[in-house]
Amino acid sequence: MKNLLLLFFLATVTLVGCSNDDDNSSQDPLEGSWNLVRITGGIAGVTDSIPPNIITYKFFNGNLTVKNTNPEPDFSFLETGEYSYQLTILDTEQVLLIENRDYQVFSLEANAFDIGDPLPVNDGFNYEFER
Repeated sequence: MKNLLLLFFLATVTLVGCSNDDDNSSQDPLEGSWNLVRITGGIAGVTDSIPPNIITYKFFNGNLTVKNTNPEPDFSFLETGEYSYQLTILDTEQVLLIENRDYQVFSLEANAFDIGDPLPVNDGFNYEFER
């Protein structure tokens, strides 16, 4: 009888002590370093391709660090600096909030994402990023 109680106790402790630590649902899909590689849109319909490592964005824990070494003033989006950000889902749309300005997330994949001015804005800019 003691062995049966001991076995029951160990089984209960083992089952209660186990937890699923593999739940990554709250992990930020933007976390890490990204290169701004293309800016499109505007009234003139510009397409500006940017070589890797010229404009980098590093997302981590609600903080965004931008390093902008683009020698030509253009539509580079954000200047070098520190910004706060939050990625949220509103209804069926994802929204990236950077320093209280919202950008619609048009696509978000493991190695690329595309954001822009929220629809129905005409003549806004789209910003494409790659890892």
